Amino acid sequence: MRRYRPYFDLWSIWGAFSPVGYDAIRGRVWVRPTTMLELHASGESFTYEETYASVALVDVENSGWRWAAGFGLHFAEEWNTAWNYHAERGAGAAASGFDGSVGWVPMPSLNLTVDGGRMERPLEYRYGGSTLLWFGINANLQANDRLRLGLGGTWYDETRNRPDASGIEWDQIRVVASVSYLLGSGADRVTLPPAVRRRGSR
Repeated sequence: MRRYRPYFDLWSIWGAFSPVGYDAIRGRVWVRPTTMLELHASGESFTYEETYASVALVDVENSGWRWAAGFGLHFAEEWNTAWNYHAERGAGAAASGFDGSVGWVPMPSLNLTVDGGRMERPLEYRYGGSTLLWFGINANLQANDRLRLGLGGTWYDETRNRPDASGIEWDQIRVVASVSYLLGSGADRVTLPPAVRRRGSR
């Protein structure tokens, strides 16, 4: 269970409003029935406090929920896959979709991953809708015990179902390159000095 109440500094614009908190109940379960298969699921339900603000034209929601479930499978020593589904609905927002990935480790120093997914959500004020598809490829190479290199790219395809000028589709391709170098620390790499034995000790 969780109780959240927002706090804003007096100098911010929120000093003119009265933000309310919410109460939430969440749970999560993780099971590994075999050495190759693992299952997980989570859920949450939340309710906002009364705002005492009336709106004449619409009914305002003050509660929502979200849940997710998925599995991971290591079907070979160098192959693995994971798939997840999620759905949520709240005050003025909603989303649902799935994602998955397949990983291949041809050698201990190299990791290749292919992932993708699909998500649906209504646009602002529940008018129209948006569908997003994505597909990506990533590679990570452990060059040595300190240096790690990464290269990947993701393709996004968005479809917006609305007739006005805001129906812009944000299709794009993103490319990412990374270099990580571990500096280390004395606590991890320097061994303890040899013990100094006193005369007469064993």
